[in-house]
Amino acid sequence: MPVNPGFSPLATHLSDIGATAGWPQILFSAGTLLAVPIRYLVVVLLALRLVQLGAGRGFAIAALVVGLVSTVGTTIMTAVPLSVSLSVHQLGIPLYFLGVVALQTLIGSRG
Repeated sequence: MPVNPGFSPLATHLSDIGATAGWPQILFSAGTLLAVPIRYLVVVLLALRLVQLGAGRGFAIAALVVGLVSTVGTTIMTAVPLSVSLSVHQLGIPLYFLGVVALQTLIGSRG
């Protein structure tokens, strides 16, 4: 708190961390970009396992497409911080967040 008195978990967004100059931005952005393919691999493996358990092929395709949209949104949002291009960064935000909600809803509906 002494270093950043304006910090609040309710008012500080992920985009603020990605736009911080120096090491916080580098570590946050690099970590997030490295996590993108790992996250998509988890979606692929989960879809394959759910198909083995009886979910249809259409479900797997839908999960993979929605997962791809979400990971593309993460890549856009992370690779282009709001300090570089606010409009491009804001394009990635709904792709990521709405994609995650849609994916969770899709997978949850199979249970």
